[in-house]
Amino acid sequence: MKVPVPLSICLSFLFALSAASAPSVVINEIAWGGSAADPKAEWIELFNGSGSEIDLGGWRLLSSDGAPNLVLSGRIAPGGYFLLMREGGTLPGIIPDLLYTGALTDRGETLYLYDPEGNLVDTANLPPDGIVAGWPGGTNVRGVPPSCSMERVDYRLPDRPDNWATCRSGEDGVCGTPKRENSAFNLPPAAAVTITPPYPSPGEKVIFDAGSSIDMNDPIVSYSWDFGDGTTAVGQTASHTYAGSGVYPVNLTVRDSKGGESTVTEPVAVSFPTPPLPDFSVIPPEGADRPRVGSPLSFRDESSGNGLDITGWEWNFGDGTTGTGKNVTHTYSTPGAYIVALTVTDERGTSSTQTDSLLIASLRPEARFTVDPATPTAGEPASFDPSGSNDPDGKVASYRWDFDGDGTIDAETKEASATYTYEESGTVHPTLYVIDDNGDISAPFEMEIRVNAPPVAGFRASTFSLNELEEGAFIDCSYDEDGTITDWKWDFGDGATSCQSSSVHAFRADGEYTVSLTVVDDAGAEGRAEAKVTVRNLHPVASLSVDCTPRQTGDQFTFDAGSSRDPSPEGRIVKYEWDIDDDGTFDFETASPTLHHAYDDDGEYRVRVRVTDDDGASATSDPVAVTVENRPAGVSRIDWTPSEPSDGEEISFTPTASDPDGKIIGWIWEFGDGETADSQTASHTFQNDGVYRLSLTVTDDDGASSTFSTEVRVKNSPPVAEFTETINGVRAAFDATGSYDPSPNGRIAHVAWDFGDGTTCPGVCDGTDRLNPVHVFPGPGSYTVTLVVIDDDGDIGRSTHQIRIRG
Repeated sequence: MKVPVPLSICLSFLFALSAASAPSVVINEIAWGGSAADPKAEWIELFNGSGSEIDLGGWRLLSSDGAPNLVLSGRIAPGGYFLLMREGGTLPGIIPDLLYTGALTDRGETLYLYDPEGNLVDTANLPPDGIVAGWPGGTNVRGVPPSCSMERVDYRLPDRPDNWATCRSGEDGVCGTPKRENSAFNLPPAAAVTITPPYPSPGEKVIFDAGSSIDMNDPIVSYSWDFGDGTTAVGQTASHTYAGSGVYPVNLTVRDSKGGESTVTEPVAVSFPTPPLPDFSVIPPEGADRPRVGSPLSFRDESSGNGLDITGWEWNFGDGTTGTGKNVTHTYSTPGAYIVALTVTDERGTSSTQTDSLLIASLRPEARFTVDPATPTAGEPASFDPSGSNDPDGKVASYRWDFDGDGTIDAETKEASATYTYEESGTVHPTLYVIDDNGDISAPFEMEIRVNAPPVAGFRASTFSLNELEEGAFIDCSYDEDGTITDWKWDFGDGATSCQSSSVHAFRADGEYTVSLTVVDDAGAEGRAEAKVTVRNLHPVASLSVDCTPRQTGDQFTFDAGSSRDPSPEGRIVKYEWDIDDDGTFDFETASPTLHHAYDDDGEYRVRVRVTDDDGASATSDPVAVTVENRPAGVSRIDWTPSEPSDGEEISFTPTASDPDGKIIGWIWEFGDGETADSQTASHTFQNDGVYRLSLTVTDDDGASSTFSTEVRVKNSPPVAEFTETINGVRAAFDATGSYDPSPNGRIAHVAWDFGDGTTCPGVCDGTDRLNPVHVFPGPGSYTVTLVVIDDDGDIGRSTHQIRIRG
């Protein structure tokens, strides 16, 4: 029987198989022949072989013959189906995801599936030679069996004839599997064997179980066993007894309902049990002569399993504690003799034990101390820290100190700290003894230290009165009588420091500063000296620049004093005063370094700037010269009346013009047709329609000129249609000679009549004078007569009369 597998596991397995090679969405089934009950019930099924939901918005499904041609929409779940149904067709109990128009031809066509980026994702019935052949699977109503769908055999494999088959099953009279697994699709089963016991003995019954074998989409229908000793069996479970020792290859073959099968081989080792041989070593810490209290000991397994793997280790350390694992570490807390036991178990479950005796020795206390500072300075306290002393199997109870190393104990304390001040410099040998809680005393711990004499700080300066940014030299005069000075720490009182023995420094701001020097010798002792320094302010520097390119009156010059500076690093310029005509008077004051100024009259001008810093000091720049030129008159626009003139019509032109620094004294008009005028306003008549380039040149009182041009569009004057009629019975004579073209150079090029009785001229009046036609009306009545004239520019004139024919 088939082992049931949860759907989520099946899907995960299928997607894992297909993710590396199959497209995310494939064309899975095509019912190109409809169903036996409804030939229009054609459908196309898509399948999502990926592990995530896919939005089909923007996807396209196209046919090689143009129908269907679909833009898809909707979503398709992982392992899900998307059904496209031809409009008008139905499937019992099936709701399609999308309807389409167009039929699938029974002769065969190719389907193409594209993603939103235009990438070809999959095909169905793609011919290798470019010539579309018949469908590789499926039938129509005349087939055997009739009206069966074409199914993809394996969605993970590409489109090719041998990967398509005719459906072999169906429901509700439909030979197909819409929205279900294809009848042609099959995954082979996966065979698996469980053997109990895993290491049997000769003559012992062994149970073989294939229950963990799985098939993702079909039931397993048979299980065949070959026990490797010439015997076989069938069934999901089987039992067998081996007569002798050896390793036997057991083969299991499973087959599903669609004929898929797989085989797995598992070796079975049959033998009589032999207990393992336990053994172990005890390894003390590196450098230790023997195991002691408080020292971590390594217990290392050296057992043998007699050909089988050892799977379990149980340690008993003889002090009430145990451990597991191949190699372990253990620490004893009290001295004494202990029996250590190791029990090992092999993979067959057979165990054996070995014991060994172990002697744990006690530990004596050890004395250690440090001195801070490492080289004490005479007259300053030194701290002694014995916290590094220890008793491995107890605790330190007291400390005995000989600070000067003369053999006499200077202090005995219970605290793990001590302080001592040496009055003179030189070399001493302090010694420490520690006593533990059992009264044991350590070996003496002695340290040689040097008591340092502190350094003497001193310096001289090149001057104690400086300008800002002026460098001053500060020269070290310090000394150390029993060593060397290793560090110099200068503090100049303005936030600046130095670590040089002698230093050069410039102050950035005026004021009074305290300069100090701290020196440190090779033992870390310090000495300090200080002195006062006075620093004076620096005056600012004025600088002015401008783009000297001449400008017209009214145009701004930008005067830039940004390159002015206050050489005092901590100073700043706070005021700018401007003399724009070099008359000695400062006309403007600003807080910014730029001034924008335009002159009203042309000429040559000289400009200066005076700057003042935040200490009240000021400086004036050299002058800069600029040239101001006359601004010519200009025309900004020209207006004319009428605004949309026609040829032959007088036009009045009015300019809008000005001179910003004078007046206009000359006007020259050019109308673009060869005519000119010299007045401020002008009138002109154009003889022909068209676009004319109109120009007006103005000249100011300084002789400067400028020209303004624009275009004038002149329309054609349409022709005027006029006529009279003379009626005699049903006969009427018309006279259109009064029609005319008002354009000076125009003419009427065409005449046409509509007599209101369904006849026109040209037409009935062909061969007669169109300006004076004669027309016979069909009988009494009221008629609307229309005259149309067209000039040589194609414009139309029209006139209509209502006439009455009395008969």
